[in-house]
Amino acid sequence: MSDTTDAQPPEGFSADWLALREDADHRARNLQLTHQLIEWTEPLDNLHVVELGAGTGSNFRYLSPRLGHAQHWTLYDNDPLLLSAMTQRLRGWCDQHGYGFRADAYSVQVDAEHFNAQVTWQQCDLANSLTTLPLAEAHLVTGSALLDLTSAAWLELLARYCIFHHCATLFVLNYNGHVQWHEPLRTDAQITNLLNAHQLKDKGFGPALGPQAHAFFEENLSIRHRVFTGDSHWQLDHESLDLQQALVNGWGPAAIEQDSTAQPMVAEWMEQRTAAVTEKQSSLQVGHTDVLGLPPSQL
Repeated sequence: MSDTTDAQPPEGFSADWLALREDADHRARNLQLTHQLIEWTEPLDNLHVVELGAGTGSNFRYLSPRLGHAQHWTLYDNDPLLLSAMTQRLRGWCDQHGYGFRADAYSVQVDAEHFNAQVTWQQCDLANSLTTLPLAEAHLVTGSALLDLTSAAWLELLARYCIFHHCATLFVLNYNGHVQWHEPLRTDAQITNLLNAHQLKDKGFGPALGPQAHAFFEENLSIRHRVFTGDSHWQLDHESLDLQQALVNGWGPAAIEQDSTAQPMVAEWMEQRTAAVTEKQSSLQVGHTDVLGLPPSQL
């Protein structure tokens, strides 16, 4: 499930799609919130992390080297195909960075100079099984590009469950509805409006909150936790042309699905945007917001 939202291609959440967006995701992460989380974890002897909608482990690959400690991650996703790619993706990442790597069928061990991590994963219907997840031992609950897929009822339950278990939370890369192209076209705003309306469709969790999800989660979490938010916008230029084309290819059909009468306008927009990408004359910002929550016992 691990993805999303703002940039979903027509074929769904494939491992190839997640790999395509990973560099942009990592560049966009809000460094201030990451540093606040690192400071919060410093007194801990070890770190237990639960990740929701983990995909192929991109969020783990970003956070684990920065968090230090002896770490234990439990990764949940409802897509067995994504989880089946986990070992290969983590092995390649460890090879790239010179980390030690051991694996069996459903777990890996990563060993590095400044951290080590045991990583296990399992398939889970997150929409209906949230309160069955073992958060009692978790220090941190995290996820990437997830909240905007979910409903108000699910987000309210997530906040209450994390508060009950005194877990820190970090949910990153939540689409916030803002898209800015360079150079702009007269129809860009219409496309974005249709996309944002399409984001409110049921993605498996009930009617999605889409661009408003991060604010709703912040509101519910702040009842008991101290909550911080920060920008994590994608900045896509000539080095991200494949990702830009995937966005065009995904957003166009979503806009037509939202309003079939807009098809001629959308087709023209897709043609113009594809030409700009092909000519390497395209860049854009896609808005995201990260949300960090810290329980009062650790402030």
